[in-house]
Amino acid sequence: IGENTDASGYQVVGSGPGGNFLAGIQFAALFYQGGGEWTNEDFTEVTFNSEAGVQAAEYLAHLASDLDAPVVESDAEINAFQQGQNGMVMSGIWETTRYSEALGEDLGVAPIPSIFGDGTWGGSHNLAVTSAGAEDENTKACAYYFIDWFSQNSLQWGAAGQIPARNEVRESDEFQNASGEGLLPLIAQVAPLAESVQFLPTFPGGGDILFGAQGAGEATTLVVGGSDAQEILDEFAAAQTDILVQNKERYGF
Repeated sequence: IGENTDASGYQVVGSGPGGNFLAGIQFAALFYQGGGEWTNEDFTEVTFNSEAGVQAAEYLAHLASDLDAPVVESDAEINAFQQGQNGMVMSGIWETTRYSEALGEDLGVAPIPSIFGDGTWGGSHNLAVTSAGAEDENTKACAYYFIDWFSQNSLQWGAAGQIPARNEVRESDEFQNASGEGLLPLIAQVAPLAESVQFLPTFPGGGDILFGAQGAGEATTLVVGGSDAQEILDEFAAAQTDILVQNKERYGF
């Protein structure tokens, strides 16, 4: 694309207000594919500076340094793709609506490539029952009933640009064979990722290991900018380990 058109083939996020997040989700996908784990088993050490972490960060830097992919501020790659000036973007599924509206039939979607293996980052909307709400059995039963109903009818979430989390909905003919206009046929094409998706740690502060200050996402932007991957990941993993140990003591996980 870059050789034959005025558009970029791909753009790498290296800075900007959303840089930690947008670089982070790409790092996380490659990190999972390489078998990476965010912490050790007893949650006393952050481990994104492992071989899998170095490999993930260096791959994104390689796109810029060796393949001449432009390094841009966060969201510039999204806007360029929407305007037809960026051939491919590794982006959140929530962007599907704007892409579809802007590009129409020119939009193509696909699961993230298996660069190092299977796996990708994922997040989720959450429905929860508080401890206060669970004190009354009738209230708790009503909440559980609503959550179950909501999940059973999550095909509508697919039509809004989300992959249904409930297996029976995702495996239904109505979803898998979706066709025609709207987002559902596009979402169905990337739904197989649900089988290999992985989530961040669920203990307090778990998300900050990737998205917070001195997290893996920020480290990735620095590696893309030319920093040594092992050195910066070691430094930031040590900083995150200090926070992890404090949170473990405070919250008792």
